[in-house]
Amino acid sequence: MAAVYVSIGSNLGDRSANLRFAIEKIEEAVNADVRVSSVFESKSWGYHSDNPFYNIVAEFETDIDAHKLLDMFKSIEREAGSTSHRDKYGNYADRTLDIDIISVGNNIIKSPSLEIPHPHIAEREFVLVPLSELSPGWTHPLTGLTATDMLKKLKSHIGH
Repeated sequence: MAAVYVSIGSNLGDRSANLRFAIEKIEEAVNADVRVSSVFESKSWGYHSDNPFYNIVAEFETDIDAHKLLDMFKSIEREAGSTSHRDKYGNYADRTLDIDIISVGNNIIKSPSLEIPHPHIAEREFVLVPLSELSPGWTHPLTGLTATDMLKKLKSHIGH
């Protein structure tokens, strides 16, 4: 069994309900209890939107393969009404639900469809704040930095 961490965000519709829907569906899909952080509200990342995101990090234990988890999460996103996370120009777009795999144990995966640990963890306050709350000692398998270390480094870089 591996500890899996996922980042879940929503900036369209009833954001709180969308996050609850995602957690319920994940619990059903992996047949495990899911620990969840508090909600962190943030501006869009990588594009401009007037719709702020609600973000959480969730953690659970499973032996399900990471690629199968990705397929399950994409299915949950579609069920929630999310379409592509990119617009017709390839830029990020608003979404009802976005589920990103942060890590699966200490696994390192780099395939055309999936990169674990998630390549943008250290740049995303909306991931690091809830991850630090839920599991401050979580350690990045490539850098050896904890979630708390990465958050401190990011905040000093962006001037918080």
